[in-house]
Amino acid sequence: MSTDFYDQLVVIEPAQGRVIPKPTDKDLTAFEKSSGVKLPKSYRAFAIRFGAGELGGYYRIAVPLSTKNDYDLAQFNETAHGPEEDELWDGTAPPEVIKRIVFFGETIGGEMYAWDPGESRDKKKNEYAILYFPRGDKAREVAGTFSDLLQNVWLKKEPREDGSIPSLEFSPFFCEE
Repeated sequence: MSTDFYDQLVVIEPAQGRVIPKPTDKDLTAFEKSSGVKLPKSYRAFAIRFGAGELGGYYRIAVPLSTKNDYDLAQFNETAHGPEEDELWDGTAPPEVIKRIVFFGETIGGEMYAWDPGESRDKKKNEYAILYFPRGDKAREVAGTFSDLLQNVWLKKEPREDGSIPSLEFSPFFCEE
């Protein structure tokens, strides 16, 4: 993702509370070691610059954090997968895909986004196919890189299904003081 695109994003600081600290390189590397999945280069750059938060008033992004909360990537992914016996994602994608994907984002309506490390799109940059999980339907690939997802899917300057136009605002998540 180009720096030019990042420069277009407007960070909206919370009126109260404390912004959750952005991840460090050490946090990102710790996630990679514990999960066995190399994070996409474009995602790493986004995570370091912006941290966990809401993009365009509609999309929530989890990042590896040193403090555990709902938007720490490891916890977010674990929660999204749910207990195996719940079979939350049965019928949405083949079982082997469900086991290897990493959930990293969601909409305010509860649709989910995940990387499929088994479907590399750029090996040098660790970019993977990004799957969209609409509620009650089969997963489908919507982007080949994290930067493509942001620029050409999430923040595309066209009306969404609900008629709204995505804003270029990023609101970092915060915790109560």
